[in-house]
Amino acid sequence: MWGVQKFARLLPDIGRQAPIAPEQDIQRRPIQGQPAQTQQIVGGGGVFQLDQTTLQQLLQSATTQGTNALNLVTPEKKDDSSFKVSEGEKKRMMTICGLPDDAGEDCFPKWFKDIFGKHMDDVTRAQLIATAVERSFIIDDAEVSLYPGLAKTIMKRDWTGSDLCKRAALVNAAKGLSPFATVDLTEEDVAEMTQDYEDLQNASAVSTADYRAARAKLKAKTPPDADGFMLMLKRFTNLLHALFSSQSPLYIQMYGIVQALRDYSPNARSKLSHEVKTCILWIILLQARRFSQGKMTGNNSCLGEFTNMVNLIKAKNCETITHVEVPMELLSIFVAKRKTERSETTAKGNENVGQEHW
Repeated sequence: MWGVQKFARLLPDIGRQAPIAPEQDIQRRPIQGQPAQTQQIVGGGGVFQLDQTTLQQLLQSATTQGTNALNLVTPEKKDDSSFKVSEGEKKRMMTICGLPDDAGEDCFPKWFKDIFGKHMDDVTRAQLIATAVERSFIIDDAEVSLYPGLAKTIMKRDWTGSDLCKRAALVNAAKGLSPFATVDLTEEDVAEMTQDYEDLQNASAVSTADYRAARAKLKAKTPPDADGFMLMLKRFTNLLHALFSSQSPLYIQMYGIVQALRDYSPNARSKLSHEVKTCILWIILLQARRFSQGKMTGNNSCLGEFTNMVNLIKAKNCETITHVEVPMELLSIFVAKRKTERSETTAKGNENVGQEHW
């Protein structure tokens, strides 16, 4: 019976006969004058009698069906099209890119999918990121300098720059997704920083002082002039567009800020004080940290100080922009200038008093 069941499962379309005992004699009629030819297949429970026609059908069916005729189960191949990344990061990336919740993986930026390829080293990943940053710009004359620290941030997707709380730290202000990270660097500066980074990676012994010296080259600071300030904002806007596309909520806000400042006259932009420019950059950094955590969504997508700052910029009332949490180190130029002005005023007052006395 086992043989009959196996035969029926393997070859259901071929006629079969019940197994008989070996001692039984079965006579078959010749096919159109041919002598009766039978082929015996001995099974565990009996003998199958197959004539020449049935045997030909058996061979043809086995050839057509291939391994399926032998009931060989082919293991299902896993779908390798999906890149390996956690569901939490995918959801956060959807929010950062401004994608709907039901968007598929094909909607992610190309560089984000490509860096998860198999057997890919850091050099290849850096090249993919460099290509995306160089080609996907929206504002001319604002090229982003892709130095090692910024490239590592993108590869590791460390958008928060180690700032996991609500407030940003000055020591991390130039890390992660930050306007202070888009500093003005020449090609020689980037090459020198790359060489220093490779030396640190290949050195047999590295001290804390070496890392501090490397960090000192990339320290958060406010551009002193209006053109440098505008260039930093434009570069940060281009970086957001290159990494997260034009649907990104923070990119939309930054593009609006750049357009509003462009409406200012050159003289008005030059009148922006160091304190105002520093406060603007710091408020943008705070919003970028919120954006990097995937919290820039819903009705409360923007911080209160960020919304107020945007409205004041569009109203051309920038001189009233301030923030009490801006580190004093960033305001050092302004503080030093104010102290100098006070000293000069005091000296002039003393001089006038002396002249009156004489």
